[in-house]
Amino acid sequence: MGKVCTIGRHCNIVIAFLALIATYEPAWSFEKSGMFWHIKSPEFVVCLDSAPTGAMDVLKEAGKKWSYSKFEFKFAAPRCLRDPSWRQPDGTNYIAFGEVEGGDRGNDTAESFSRNEPATDKMIECDIRFNKNRDWYSSITGSPGSKNDLLSVAMHEFGHCLGLDHSAVADVVMSDVLQAGKMRRSLTGDDINGRNSLYGAP
Repeated sequence: MGKVCTIGRHCNIVIAFLALIATYEPAWSFEKSGMFWHIKSPEFVVCLDSAPTGAMDVLKEAGKKWSYSKFEFKFAAPRCLRDPSWRQPDGTNYIAFGEVEGGDRGNDTAESFSRNEPATDKMIECDIRFNKNRDWYSSITGSPGSKNDLLSVAMHEFGHCLGLDHSAVADVVMSDVLQAGKMRRSLTGDDINGRNSLYGAP
């Protein structure tokens, strides 16, 4: 079974070297990636090739869980890019189901790639790729049984695209391990405080 660095192997592709000093957060254990959106509503394009039935609704729900008055994930009409760039910015925040490269010899559940504007903390693009070879549970209700819960995994990856890294707190959305059959479908105080530390309190 994958872990969330199986779910969340987060690849910060830093275009320029950033000297960043972590802010001390005494009450919480969330971690920031060192970049965040300077716009309120980044838009994502979803390719549904190889996606399980119901995936679009689940992805929208995952984005909605993080969205609030200061920040919102938006979605364009689904379409597939002919030659998406996972390693270089191409102007599109792209989500697709395909072969996942890294981590446990390509057996990760998902991976995300965040990119910043050179020499700044300004996030300019984030892509997410889900492993098409996983057995996905793609509904916003019910239990995944022995499958990987797409809503839980998508919420974790959107957390990376928000600007968060893995949390040291167990059983929060941004924890780095989630076994197949398990769910984390609600933001915890640690997740919310991480988001609010980047974009402000509601």
